[in-house]
Amino acid sequence: MELVSSNEVPIENDAFCEAEIVNDGYEYIEPGKYDLVYLHHETVFMFKKAAKLVIWFRVVTQGKYFGIKVPRFYNVNRIIGKPQKNGGFKVGRRSDFFHEYDRLFHAPDRRLDRIPVHGRFSKVIIVGRIDVVKQNYKQRDVSEASRYSVVRELIEVKQL
Repeated sequence: MELVSSNEVPIENDAFCEAEIVNDGYEYIEPGKYDLVYLHHETVFMFKKAAKLVIWFRVVTQGKYFGIKVPRFYNVNRIIGKPQKNGGFKVGRRSDFFHEYDRLFHAPDRRLDRIPVHGRFSKVIIVGRIDVVKQNYKQRDVSEASRYSVVRELIEVKQL
């Protein structure tokens, strides 16, 4: 054992510290187009104040990545109630969410204050373009080990 001053903890010569990487649910998938099914959506605050909608999908394209979960992130104007799984939110007509929703499901001309999320997404297979996150929120490059995949765009609907 190595001798140290009285205010330090003794360290053995062959001692080491172990750290465990927590599985945060983000996976790596090769970029490309995949068939996806809706799992759920959640409302969250990211970076302390940015209101976000996260829609989670599962890859159903047969192959190496079958069953992997991937998120699609959207900015929202406001979260209704507490941030939570299947939480309520408000978006504008010019938002990415509304544009994709309208392209996929042809949003109604009237009654835009209520559009079904779970009811529409859960009944179809959606073709989505998956990409890899290579920079963090500060626009700094992340290492290969820290990279993960996200859905960048929902392209079209395939009926079940």
